[in-house]
Amino acid sequence: MPNHYLIFTIEEQSYGIRLFAVEKVIRAAELISLPEGPDALLGLINLSGKSVPVVNIRRYFQLPDREMELSDKIVICRTETYTAAFIADNVEGVVLLSPDDMDRADQIFPEMEYYIEGVGRINSRTVVICDIHRLFSANEKLQS
Repeated sequence: MPNHYLIFTIEEQSYGIRLFAVEKVIRAAELISLPEGPDALLGLINLSGKSVPVVNIRRYFQLPDREMELSDKIVICRTETYTAAFIADNVEGVVLLSPDDMDRADQIFPEMEYYIEGVGRINSRTVVICDIHRLFSANEKLQS
């Protein structure tokens, strides 16, 4: 059965997350800094009166930190227990991927399957499909 994924890029690599986990995508906005907050937390954004933690997704992918740019997008996601956000360099849109378009993470390297659902193919590009619930579950302490 095909699934819809939101495709975004960080450092020119394409990633995807299941669309049902995405609440909305907004333009870059100023973050509220938290002194002595966890390393994985970039700050908070005010979303319709609710404070939403912005997680440093670059750390999960072992990518270098960088300052947010005006062209960046903030992706707000719902997990089973709370709402969190991350910053993407770009959001490309929504695609439909069938199981034939993907290699499951456990088929590639079993230890990857904790954060990664698999690797998809869109035309000639490789897209890393993330399990946003597991990715953010390590940050349950960031709940607001």
